[in-house]
Amino acid sequence: MIKPDLYKIGLSFAINFRLFWPNYKCVRNVQSYISHYNTHISIMNKAIFLDRDGVLNHEIYDYICRVEDFEILEYQIPVLKQLFDEGYLLVVITNQGGIALKRYTEEELAIMHQMLRNAFVAKGADIAAFYYCPHHPTVGGECKCRKPASGMILDAIEMYDIDPAQSVMIGDKPRDVEAANGAGVKGILIEPDEQISYEKVKEVLSRESLV
Repeated sequence: MIKPDLYKIGLSFAINFRLFWPNYKCVRNVQSYISHYNTHISIMNKAIFLDRDGVLNHEIYDYICRVEDFEILEYQIPVLKQLFDEGYLLVVITNQGGIALKRYTEEELAIMHQMLRNAFVAKGADIAAFYYCPHHPTVGGECKCRKPASGMILDAIEMYDIDPAQSVMIGDKPRDVEAANGAGVKGILIEPDEQISYEKVKEVLSRESLV
């Protein structure tokens, strides 16, 4: 069993831990003060959900199997920091079927995610959580978390008390938008490695409908 990593984040404290669910695994930061605050005044959080490969890091081949090949797209951080400063939680939602295919391990994946989080923290932002689906349809069949299914987003919404109507998902594949829409979240489709547009994000967030 993988031991949890413990570390401090932007507020006074939070715990980063891995939960093993029947359908998928995810890493969550439990932000105690935010939850306590929201419980008493009934304010829901808003979020920017982010695909990983092709959005936050350069995508190569089908999977990034080696830590040394993990290339962070640093130019995405300033825009996301601006949204972070406006109160949006940054939540990564990623398919990682290479785990089921034994292309890389969960320990190696955790190192990549820590590298990504460190890059954001260094620029004054933070990633609230990494949700990943380790399954692949050729190994064990279908699951409820692999995009275009909405399982990971729905779980994040429940965990962080997120208002879908005030949130958006950014991805480089149609399945990212489909997963978002299935959870009542608006979606933005970009090209692989395309720079995220702050203006586009705000325009999509202002829409009343999903499309």
